Formats: sequence, structure tokens, C-alpha cells
Amino acid sequence: MTKTKPIPTLTAEEAARFWSKVDRRGPDDCWEWQGAQRPSGYGSLWVQKHYFSAHRVAYTLGHCHAPGGLYVCHTCDNPSCCNPQHLFLGTHAENSRDMVRKGRSTKDRPRPGASRPGVLNPQAKLTEDQVRTIRAATGTHETIAAQFGVSRRCIGFIRCHEHWKHVA
Repeated sequence: MTKTKPIPTLTAEEAARFWSKVDRRGPDDCWEWQGAQRPSGYGSLWVQKHYFSAHRVAYTLGHCHAPGGLYVCHTCDNPSCCNPQHLFLGTHAENSRDMVRKGRSTKDRPRPGASRPGVLNPQAKLTEDQVRTIRAATGTHETIAAQFGVSRRCIGFIRCHEHWKHVA
């Protein structure tokens, strides 16, 4: 299990400062964190010389006990939500199962454009003719990569048919 920092006991002033950064609406609504956020959308705040996730602090304040080494999970799947009624404790495995059950797992979801083969992929840098030339070429991966303006690793994937599988 991933180690999680224990949430310290907050002073009344720290708790008031925390709740001032939460848009508290109705009891069943998501309470959006208005402070700093990570790129993932999870709220983040500085408390007693450490950064903590806002939803973990909200759980601690709302349920009057710290989550210990467990994860604080969202029933609403909204990373910025701090409504204690939307938060529950779970292990890493339970959180992962919840994510898969709700269809939020990225494991089975293709990257943007990845389902489009070859030149149909908007990130493609080569043509099918160039791929055929690369597979027929002699020389080092470095030399061929420099000739086509791609990485040595890309050449390796093409030559062993990991990439551009549809090109004979």
C-alpha cells in the first residue's frame, strides 16, 4: 500500500481557513475546493509545513478522525469535492476496484489517436513508404533515425514490428 502522510490535528483557525476555501452548497452537492489544485484536479493545501490533499483534510474534519493509512475515496468521482458525505475510506485495492467498476480506469482506454493506425494517427511523423524504407534499410538505428528525424527507439519499434504493424 502507498504510504500516506497522517493528517495533523488542525487548530480552529486552520480548520476555518480550510473551509473558507470550499464552496459549500447543499448537503448532497459536491463542495468544490477553491484553492490550489494539482493537475489531476485534486485540491492541495499547506498545513503545518506539509502539503496535504484537500479531500483528506475534509474527511478528517467531517468525520472527526484521521484516515490513517487508508485512501480517502470519492463516491462522486469529483477530485475537487470536499463534501465529507461524498468521501469514504478504502484500501488501494478497493479504490482501484471502484475506479474500474465506474469505468474510470485508463488501462483499457486508448490514448488519443492511438486507435488510428499509421498516417491516420494525428501524431504520425512518418508515411507508410518511409516505414517500408526503414525496415529494408541497413545501418544502425541511430543513422536511420537521424535520416528520418525520429528517435532511435522509434526505429527499433518499427523494425521489430511493434509499431506500424499494419504495414507489410
